[in-house]
Amino acid sequence: MIIARRSAATDPPAPAPLPPVRAADSGRAGELVRHSLVGPLQSLFNSPGVARRLAGRRAEAYNVTSADEVVDEGWFLSRTDDRIAWHASEATPDTGTPWSIVSWHRSSALPVVTIRDRAGREYWLSFDAPEFPELATTAEIVTARLYRAAGYHVPTVALLRVNVDRQLAASPDSLRRALDALPRDAAGRLRAVAHHVTGQVLGAFSFSGHRADDPADTIPHEQRRELRGLYVVAAWLNHTGLFRGTTLDVGIEGGTPAVRHYLLGLETALDAEAGGRPKRTRSGSEATWDAGKIGSRLLTLGFYAVPWERAGAAEFNPASWTPLFPNAAFARRTTRDGYWGAKRVGGISNEQIAAAVWAAQPTDSGRAQALIGMLEARRLATIRHWYSRVTAFDGLAIGRAGQDQTLEFRDLMVGEGLAAAGPRSYRVRASWSVVTTASASLSSVGSGFIHLPPWRACAENLLAGLPNEQRVAWIDIRAVADLEVKPRALRLFVLCESGREYRLVGWRY
Repeated sequence: MIIARRSAATDPPAPAPLPPVRAADSGRAGELVRHSLVGPLQSLFNSPGVARRLAGRRAEAYNVTSADEVVDEGWFLSRTDDRIAWHASEATPDTGTPWSIVSWHRSSALPVVTIRDRAGREYWLSFDAPEFPELATTAEIVTARLYRAAGYHVPTVALLRVNVDRQLAASPDSLRRALDALPRDAAGRLRAVAHHVTGQVLGAFSFSGHRADDPADTIPHEQRRELRGLYVVAAWLNHTGLFRGTTLDVGIEGGTPAVRHYLLGLETALDAEAGGRPKRTRSGSEATWDAGKIGSRLLTLGFYAVPWERAGAAEFNPASWTPLFPNAAFARRTTRDGYWGAKRVGGISNEQIAAAVWAAQPTDSGRAQALIGMLEARRLATIRHWYSRVTAFDGLAIGRAGQDQTLEFRDLMVGEGLAAAGPRSYRVRASWSVVTTASASLSSVGSGFIHLPPWRACAENLLAGLPNEQRVAWIDIRAVADLEVKPRALRLFVLCESGREYRLVGWRY
């Protein structure tokens, strides 16, 4: 009997080894120094970088695909099925028996308790401040659901009503005293959020550089589109406390990828900030350390005032929102990165927003409706800003109308109600033709098509036999719109086929 041997080329790749565990790192001081001092000094001696800034340009992200997207890795998931898979049994700790206390500490004066349930799974529990019941826990539940809907990794979260005497019976006296100060419901239970991650905790990740001990981490983080575009999602959620100290690398033994990158600090999103307190007026408008604004106040003896100081609260601006700590990836975002992030926000419906808020089981329906209204208004402001800066097409496909080739698409400006349905004009220019104007009659969801310029060299088979790179051309399409900013053109890349037609092989916004 002959036993066939598998070729080494067909064997599945061996799982990558996990990087070593890093010590806990709050990262605040290091983040300020790294991004406020070290980063600018490094950029000063980067000649191409200086030239680009003087010219008003920024380098584009390194990890984009031919469709101007990012591939699913340990940073981001585009597949809806993967995003909703977190509704698993381990999302909530087993409450059949008392939990074991693994450890506890204070974070911004509030206790954070790590427990182990009967199944051996570990969770960390967070609570509300006594003065502001439901504020922090609501922010965590809502933000976790919406981040996950946008495609980012966050811990699984579950809202709990904790009977301290039963579930935390073995608590040390110091923890008991800390828990006694927290708000309770009518049944004497604590409202808490249980967080869980599956895998081995490996420490925090930074928004610049890369992890040298992780072989799969080869792209500088500030050059990753999913981290640059995260600015838009974080701005929508007002996640001001997002920095190195609120991130987490988790190793998955034998997994592909071997490391997943999580966002933490969800209690500093929406209208909450660290310690379970309401956000201060300047949150989202000014960083903890802003040398320019501090210097302006000193030079003007305090007469210099930013909008939030004059009006008491700054109106949300999707392009100027500011986290509390500097962020190298956010600072390098381009219009294309911003549009990518805005599509993540635009892909979340108002129904999903409402479901996320009600999942937090608020007792004050008025506050819940206000939170839903705030998220809906910020969503609309986000997509209005970023969609208007590009030719916002989705669902691209080459079709045919008679002898002409067409581009079928959905105009997201129309689909979101930011532009009227019906006739809409676009400027079209191909690498083989002059600028023309094409019109489309768009449906209420923005669907339509335009005629593309005929490519004579392709139609007459003049490119037959040439290598692929010599049979590729481009077509620029720009929306004709009466807007403050002239939108960027959408550039299509088309390949002349042997059948004398061309097909779409990629695009960029």
